[in-house]
This record gives sequence, C-alpha cells and structure tokens, in this order.
Amino acid sequence: NRLTAESMGAMDPAAQRHLGEAIDELGQRSAEAQGIPQPMTSFSKFLASGGHVLYLMVQDDGACISGFFKVGVKHLYHYDSKGRITEMDPLCALDFYVREDCQRQGIGTRLLDHMLEAEGADVRKVAWDDPSRMSLALLQKRYGLQNFTPQPNRFAIFDEYFEG
Repeated sequence: NRLTAESMGAMDPAAQRHLGEAIDELGQRSAEAQGIPQPMTSFSKFLASGGHVLYLMVQDDGACISGFFKVGVKHLYHYDSKGRITEMDPLCALDFYVREDCQRQGIGTRLLDHMLEAEGADVRKVAWDDPSRMSLALLQKRYGLQNFTPQPNRFAIFDEYFEG
C-alpha cells in the first residue's frame, strides 16, 4: 500500500486511528532497532511531513503490518572523495523497517522493489538516510551497490548515482 498524508486524511476516523497506532508502533520498533532515542516515523510526523510517502506491507491475512518504507525528496549537499560539493534533491529512503518476526522472508526486497516501481525510481539514484547494516547488505546483494563516500549528514549516496 502506498500512503500519503492526503490519502490518510481522506480515511474514516476509525481506520485512521487504527492505522496511526500501527504506524506509531512500527516507528518505535524501527527506532529501537536502530538504537536511536526517538522514532523517525510516527503517524503525527507523517501527516505533518506533506511530501513523504509511506509504503506498507500488510500480511496476507490483513492482521498486521509486516514492514514499512518511508521516502521523500530532500535537498542535500554531497561531498565527493576530493571534497567537492554537489547540491542535489534526490528521492531519499528515510526509514525502512521490517518486523523482526517477519524478516528473512523477502519482505524488505518486495517493499523496496514496489517503492522503486511506484515512484518510477532507479535504486542507484536513491539517497539512504543513515542506512543500517541490513539495508546495506540488501543493497549490495540485490543491486550490487556498496561504494559511497561517508557524508556529514549521514546520507549514503552510492557512487553509481553519479554515473551516466
């Protein structure tokens, strides 16, 4: 499912409340998995963001959300290996989480592939906000992406972004 603040605002209040609680729970779990004190994703933050998109993977029985992928365009400064600065506005992977009990089932790959298709994006042109070891492993295994210059803003922009 692809959700925006607008599409969530159009939901009936009961569905919105239920979905909001699920997003808050997964956002908290994502923060804990990343070892950060505050969630980067919550229902209220998402509604206030305006331009972000949230992709949800719902279990086949519809009982719960297995994972989410939050993306949005950000204005970034990128420093190459020689210290030259480039300003850019790439699509950014802002938060990416799959429930622990749902990992190793291909859900992360399906979420990523669905997001790329829905956004018409090339994985090489996505900037990753402080990617986890698991995200980096997925990107290397599935797409061969591994080389990037560490940035002060902690975004990973792979070398392939600048090719072609």
